[in-house]
Amino acid sequence: MRAEQDEKDWQTVFRRVLQSGVAGQGSGVFGKVDSSYKDDNNPAAEARWFYVPEMDCDQERASLIRSMMPRPGKRSVTKRYKQYYYQPLDKISRWDPEDDL
Repeated sequence: MRAEQDEKDWQTVFRRVLQSGVAGQGSGVFGKVDSSYKDDNNPAAEARWFYVPEMDCDQERASLIRSMMPRPGKRSVTKRYKQYYYQPLDKISRWDPEDDL
């Protein structure tokens, strides 16, 4: 590979590598959590990728990466998309009497 590739070229390479490692389509070394967030003002959020050491054929690499991971592994709950943040409320110009201190 050329050393002087721009960011867009590298993103294409990374996307291709990740897609080739998705379970069901390739080796299964990578998992993908697609975002279901939809908003008229903002584009869809990017997918989240994670490493699955149990599916790696190189167990030496898998054990090394597993030792560097902050937790033992991905929980099944974190392998699904969840929206935790909501759009902020409109600006409030006055306080309601019950909110008065």
